[in-house]
Amino acid sequence: MTAPGDPDAVTFGNKIFCKKECKDIIKHELVHVEQYRADNLLPVKYLIEALRNGTCTNNRYEAPAYAQDGTCTP
Repeated sequence: MTAPGDPDAVTFGNKIFCKKECKDIIKHELVHVEQYRADNLLPVKYLIEALRNGTCTNNRYEAPAYAQDGTCTP
C-alpha cells in the first residue's frame, strides 16, 4: 500500500486501473465498483468526503473497502 495521495489502484465506474498487479487489492477496489453502481454521484461525494475526512478508515467510502483488505491503519 502506498501513501493516500499515491494509490496503487483507482476505480472509475466499472474500471479498475492498477499501477501493478492488483491481486492484493482487488477486493478493496471491487467495493468501489459496487459503490459506483449504487450512486452515479459518487465521484463528487467521494471527493467531498476525502477532503473532509481523508482517504483512510474515517472516510465512509473507504472504510468498507479497507475492511476487505485491512491495509489502512489510521
